[in-house]
Amino acid sequence: MHILFAEDIGGWLVAGFMLLGAGVATLCALISLFPAAKGNRPVTIALVIPAVIMVLIVTGWLLNQYVGREGHDAEEIRVNYVEPWLIMACPPLVVGATAITVLFFRRRTRDQ
Repeated sequence: MHILFAEDIGGWLVAGFMLLGAGVATLCALISLFPAAKGNRPVTIALVIPAVIMVLIVTGWLLNQYVGREGHDAEEIRVNYVEPWLIMACPPLVVGATAITVLFFRRRTRDQ
């Protein structure tokens, strides 16, 4: 006997993995703030790379979903594309950019 699902859960699984990956990438980027404050470039960059990768993956996935459909209205774009991007890609992007900025200014003040 085969189990029959009432709906396709593939999109929900992908979104769940993206959300989990974004959370882990944001956590890594938060941890990278400590070595960035000390001016440790290799560790900071190594911890920010997952955030950059997740931002690219989430943005690409949402762009693929947007291009794959026709007839978008403003509410559908906001609900299906902008809000998920703000939840899944914005936190790693902001925290990763903050860590790189802290590293840049810390190394710049140390060199002067």
